[in-house]
Amino acid sequence: MGQRTPLYDLHLALGAKMVDLAVGICLCITLAGRGASSGATRLRVFDVSHMTVIDITGSQAKAWLRYLLANDVERLDSPGRALYSAMLNEHGGVVDDMIVYRTESGYRLVVNAATRDQDMAWMQARLGAYDVQLHERSELAMLAIQGPHARHRSPNW
Repeated sequence: MGQRTPLYDLHLALGAKMVDLAVGICLCITLAGRGASSGATRLRVFDVSHMTVIDITGSQAKAWLRYLLANDVERLDSPGRALYSAMLNEHGGVVDDMIVYRTESGYRLVVNAATRDQDMAWMQARLGAYDVQLHERSELAMLAIQGPHARHRSPNW
């Protein structure tokens, strides 16, 4: 068995089928009895806790992210706002893509699980003299809720 997400034990208790991904992470692929029917539509819930979550803090967090990313985090004008972006190399080529969130205390990055090690190394190597701290949040769980009524609370939750 690969690494386990924070929701692993809950998935097993609910009768989920678990599989090992090629990236060494054990994921839930089915969950019996989950997914609320609403006419012809379905609400689907996916555990995406295998993604890497990194909190970015420090007095120069915004400046560092503006240096590191293709899209401008200046657009994230309030906590809860998010931006899809790419992390760039010195020639403007893409190292990896990610989602950047504005938080109360700085920023949160969600990067691909398969490229976690190289992404972390790339970011650490580019901290330079910036007053920035990177804090990986492996204890956090994430759910992706999809479907036409995803913004509405399901009566089965």
